Parts: sequence; C-alpha cells; structure tokens
Amino acid sequence: NGAGKSTTMKMVTGFLPATSGSVSVCGFDVATQPLAAKERIGYLPEGAPGYSDMTPEGFLRFCAEVRGLTGEAGRKAVARAVERTNLQGVLRQPLETLSKGFKRRVGLAQAIVHNPDVLILDEPAAGFNPAEKQELMELIRQIRGQGYTVLLIEHDMGLVMGVTDRIVVLDFGKIIATGTPAEVQNNPDVIAAYLGVPDDAA
Repeated sequence: NGAGKSTTMKMVTGFLPATSGSVSVCGFDVATQPLAAKERIGYLPEGAPGYSDMTPEGFLRFCAEVRGLTGEAGRKAVARAVERTNLQGVLRQPLETLSKGFKRRVGLAQAIVHNPDVLILDEPAAGFNPAEKQELMELIRQIRGQGYTVLLIEHDMGLVMGVTDRIVVLDFGKIIATGTPAEVQNNPDVIAAYLGVPDDAA
C-alpha cells in the first residue's frame, strides 16, 4: 500500500499529469495525443464506480455512447461485453441491488465495451472473499486470452501469480524488480520490501 501503483496508472490513463518522464500507449503520447491514447485504453478504477439507479444494460449502453458507439454498433458492443463478463442474468436489475462480484463484472464490462487494446484494472478484487477473488481472477484470465493487453494493479502478489506473464514491483514509487512471476517471487529485494525487512537483513 502506498507504493504508487494507482498513481502510476492514473498517469498512464491521463487522469494525472506526469511531473517528469513520458507515457505512451500503443505509440501515442498521453500528454500530446491524449484522445488517441485514451481511445485505446479500457480502465477499471478501484471501487468499480457506477450509477446505482441504473441497470447494467442501461449503464453499458451509456458507456458505449460515450465511446462513440451508437445504434447497431452500440448494441453489438454491449452484447459482446455482456457475453465476455457473463452478465446475462442481471442485466435489468438496478446496480445497487447487485453483489460486489457482479458490480465488479459490470465495471469490467464497461472497461471493454469499446474493445480496447489495453485494459487497466486497479485492484479489481479489493474487498472480496477468497472464493470471489479466485472467480474474478479466472474471469480476468479468460478476458486476457481474448486478445487484450491487461495491466493488473494488485498489492497481493500471491493473487496474481497464476494470471500474469510479467510483474513489476513498486516500492515508494520506484521499480525494485521486474520479471516473470518466478523471478520476482525469489528476488531478495522484493522479499525485503514485501515483508518490511531492512535491506541489510534480507
């Protein structure tokens, strides 16, 4: 917690300006070509915000329209997102009546409704019990197999070990390790940071 994960992703998505360095998404600079970069990003911020009095169907149609998908294109986009996130059974229920798991699925569906190249998920399993977390990770694994580049922000390293190809570990805003899950898991710098052990004692 407090390592800079969410802040970094807010800079990647253009919600926060970077004070130094640069960010590009699919070759587009977030600072100088913000619309082109954002068109290629699907973003699920922490907490999966939505409008409680709307249904998933209405909310996804709204999100599709915001992304410029109207008419038949919008209907197809919503249907595809619903199928990929298994929301068929709750489409006409108010969002406020849904479980945490289904609310997060709705958030995930809005993030992919425009079929982005890059999908950014900020702690999507926060507040879930272990069974719900595993169910969501399986859903993310399935979506990842559908051609998306997925950036998953998570402070529970054990949760993402079976989902990711590559892990980047931040500690107080600095990258302390990057590599495959196996490489990162056995990195002494990561072990020290994760357990709060002083460097000279690791």
